Amino acid sequence: MKVKITLLVFLVFGLCFPLDVFSTVPQEQTPRSTPKFVLNPADAKAIQTVIVEHLSALANKDANLAFSYLAPQTQKLFGDAQTFLAAMEQEFPVLCRARETWFDEPVIIEGMVVEGITLIGLNHFPVRVIAIMVKIEDDTWKIDSVAMLNIHPKPILQHENMKKRFKNAL
Repeated sequence: MKVKITLLVFLVFGLCFPLDVFSTVPQEQTPRSTPKFVLNPADAKAIQTVIVEHLSALANKDANLAFSYLAPQTQKLFGDAQTFLAAMEQEFPVLCRARETWFDEPVIIEGMVVEGITLIGLNHFPVRVIAIMVKIEDDTWKIDSVAMLNIHPKPILQHENMKKRFKNAL
């Protein structure tokens, strides 16, 4: 009898007040967010190494080396290394000439491995880059695609309202 009452109380309590113990979703998820899972440290390090070497190859205008860090399906889109380098220099110059780079922890979101990167270009503007990474058959990480977002169109103290606010401090 005691077991039945305990089980009944547990079921009622569990249904009325669900506990995280029963949840299969990571704790940092909110009701409107997608679950994200952190990669193991070895894969995280390998991904960041690929991106650092890719940025270095772009900065040195080494088209073949930079092209080698792309996933095979992405290489097919560009066709050859010189076309890729020309496109990068025209469309994403900050990637070719980044002054500083900071990495987030890569995560898996909806089955995609996503690496967030913040870059500071030669113009001192911060840029946010999201790289989608893939692991190919030989167990190496490659860059599948990237998206960029300019964080500020100009340095913060050049905005008129900021100049007025900090007029005495400048």
